[in-house]
Amino acid sequence: MILMAFVGLLMLIGLLAMPAHAQEAEATPEPTPDTGVWVTTQDNVALREGPGQAFARVTVVPSETTLPAIGRTATGEWIQVYYDGKTGWIAAFLLIWSGDLVGLPADGINPVPFVRRLGPVFTVNNTMVIHNQENFGPGVRVDFPAESARVEITARLGAGDSYWLQFWYSGAYYWLGDWNLHLDVRGSYFDDVPDASYVYPFGRLYGKIQAAYDESIRSYYRIRDLWNSLATGQSISCNNLPGAIIGLEYSQADLDAEAVFIPAVRALEAATSSTNSAIDRLATACADTNRFLTTDTVNAALTDLTDARRSFDLLGVLLPPIANRDPALGG
Repeated sequence: MILMAFVGLLMLIGLLAMPAHAQEAEATPEPTPDTGVWVTTQDNVALREGPGQAFARVTVVPSETTLPAIGRTATGEWIQVYYDGKTGWIAAFLLIWSGDLVGLPADGINPVPFVRRLGPVFTVNNTMVIHNQENFGPGVRVDFPAESARVEITARLGAGDSYWLQFWYSGAYYWLGDWNLHLDVRGSYFDDVPDASYVYPFGRLYGKIQAAYDESIRSYYRIRDLWNSLATGQSISCNNLPGAIIGLEYSQADLDAEAVFIPAVRALEAATSSTNSAIDRLATACADTNRFLTTDTVNAALTDLTDARRSFDLLGVLLPPIANRDPALGG
């Protein structure tokens, strides 16, 4: 009887344990926080345990995969994402994103232990004019919840000699003007933290125009040197011709909202078109097996380059005054 009771007890324990195991197998992963930020991979990319190539690779995320972003490093160089039931980190330059990237928690959620170099660090106190974060930038003035604290700057917003600075403290972002810190050389400390201006039409347009200008002017100088060599009777190689410039890609809605950029956009488009014309003329000549150039072809290419230079010069006049007018600062 005792033996039978003991066996029966073991059977009962086994039956009671079975639902628990089944429940564990059916448990779903803890839901990821909804930050409103989404990133899309531009190639097959490594998902790593931490923000750096020294961390182990968790898996490979396929190209053109859109993922929820849940954190970032203070410099914005690595983004924490949620993928296939796992959290991990992807290098930011491999991603495009939508939403408020600078609003993601600094160093992510449940970060793996790692040591990194701090960005700009300053002491703030509750006598300073400090704002909370709303709509991608400074919100309303708030009372800072500590008498003083040593904080790391995690983003910037502004231009010239005046910046709003974002910092992370006790689970929340705050903003203060750099004039609170009485810095000797304003603006020189913050190149390594993300620029929040991309979330505004003004910032997006200015950033895209500047990047497109940098790309276009490099191609202009390369094709100009080749045509100048040909015009003076020198030979060139057709093996390293510059490719056609893709040009400026922008949202018409952004341009409608910031019409001050229209002349600059038109100047850049004219410069790009003329440069591409000179590139196309040389590519056509190189594709010809006879490799024969007429004086008319050379003169036409030089005219294209003169037109491009004129448009680039105009852009150089138009952009600086716009850059000094930053609507995020009320300018």
